[in-house]
Amino acid sequence: DVFAGFRQRDDCFGAGVELKSPGDFNATLGAGLGVNIDRHWGVEFQFFNVAPNVNARPYGKFTEIDNNTFLLLGRFRGQFLNGRLVPYATAGVGAGTFDLNDSRSIVDIPTVEGTAVTSRTPSLAVDPVSFAGQVGVGLDYFLNHHLSFGVAFPFYLYPDLNTRIQYPGQPDVGGRVNFSGFAPQIHVTAYLN
Repeated sequence: DVFAGFRQRDDCFGAGVELKSPGDFNATLGAGLGVNIDRHWGVEFQFFNVAPNVNARPYGKFTEIDNNTFLLLGRFRGQFLNGRLVPYATAGVGAGTFDLNDSRSIVDIPTVEGTAVTSRTPSLAVDPVSFAGQVGVGLDYFLNHHLSFGVAFPFYLYPDLNTRIQYPGQPDVGGRVNFSGFAPQIHVTAYLN
């Protein structure tokens, strides 16, 4: 699967800390394995990964939150053009994990004079595991009996997660964040039957 992007519904941790989409493109953010039960129904296991940047002023990006989500999905599909064009809908539940990644404890902050001031970044914590769900629609075009090319528009659902932020020399500040959002995808699917 190739994920074109991820948009969070709520990107505020509190205390001036925000989630931001990563600045790079990663074509390996997910995978799935499934089985067709009959002409219309199927079931699949899906893995999804996204790592939004965590920013705060004046530090800029000082860490990432690595979100790994594992889902069991049901799929309902139709068939048109002799089975070449296949629209579908998916829904399912699972769990997500949330880990700090690529953290920086010290950063250089540019000054107006053209120099930089070295400063400690805030410490951050987030709930490590949560419930996850997904609903979505998509469209596959079969190039032959074993290979399809498609687009999907899933919406990933998570509950609010508790966060803790502590700026250097300041008390802890509690907050909440929600990772729910759309992740439009372009994918290639191989079929063994």
